Amino acid sequence: MVKCVKKIMMVLCLFYAIEVHSTVYQAGNFKVQTMRFEKSQLKVRFSPAPIACEGGENYRMHARVDYSSNGAKELSSILMAAYMSGASFKFLWFSNEGKVCSDTHILHLEMVELSER
Repeated sequence: MVKCVKKIMMVLCLFYAIEVHSTVYQAGNFKVQTMRFEKSQLKVRFSPAPIACEGGENYRMHARVDYSSNGAKELSSILMAAYMSGASFKFLWFSNEGKVCSDTHILHLEMVELSER
């Protein structure tokens, strides 16, 4: 378990090193409820739903990670680790917000921060 925590902390440090533009963040206690792995992206549903979705969803999902974006492998890994361990996130950072999540719109997940244990 200690090795897992060290790896997660290392990944978080990587995310702080990545420069993110035009993002909003939301504070809370978010758990990964489910994930869908698609050809070009990973989609995730959080519980509770991010306020930035304004009550909507994109085919049951709230945010996506494009596999072609910087840090996508690391972000996908930390989402999977959180899902499997039941860990929660204290902060979520998004771009592509300002519109209700719907069948044609979804948030882009840019960064996450794990909650304290």
